[in-house]
Amino acid sequence: MPYPHKRIAKRLAEGDVAKTTKAKGAALEDVVSWTFCSLPGLRVLKRDFIDTAGGSEIDLLLYNDPRSTPVPFLSEYLMI
Repeated sequence: MPYPHKRIAKRLAEGDVAKTTKAKGAALEDVVSWTFCSLPGLRVLKRDFIDTAGGSEIDLLLYNDPRSTPVPFLSEYLMI
């Protein structure tokens, strides 16, 4: 997937003027996921994942496929 420059710039601008922290956070999550997932072998597994105890949230859980990743030095699973 080609790097989505215009889409990212637009989403960052939307986040800048968002009225709530939730909307600002969603915009940033989009930008991070689009940036990472523009690389081959990286994809989002889950978004806004709450642990079973309900005490913490993982905004993005990414899978970094070791067979096709251009960033093999990163973990197979990335929590953001």
